[in-house]
Amino acid sequence: MRDRKFLWASCIICVSGLVVFFVVPFVISFFAAFFEISADGAKFTFGNFAKVFESGSFLLALKNTLAFTGAHAPLCVREHP
Repeated sequence: MRDRKFLWASCIICVSGLVVFFVVPFVISFFAAFFEISADGAKFTFGNFAKVFESGSFLLALKNTLAFTGAHAPLCVREHP
């Protein structure tokens, strides 16, 4: 009986940690990314993503990432003897 209570307590601690440190930040990030909050209320928008693709530094980082991946991935996919 005592082992069962310890098991349930351990599970509750693990699940609560998962909720606090993963689920809650994910939900907050989702709403921050897709909703624009103003005095008129919250409205669904893709404006944040449009701003990202207008940014020169983001486009440069995206280009560098794609170039690195395009050059590096074929070198890693080779047959080992």
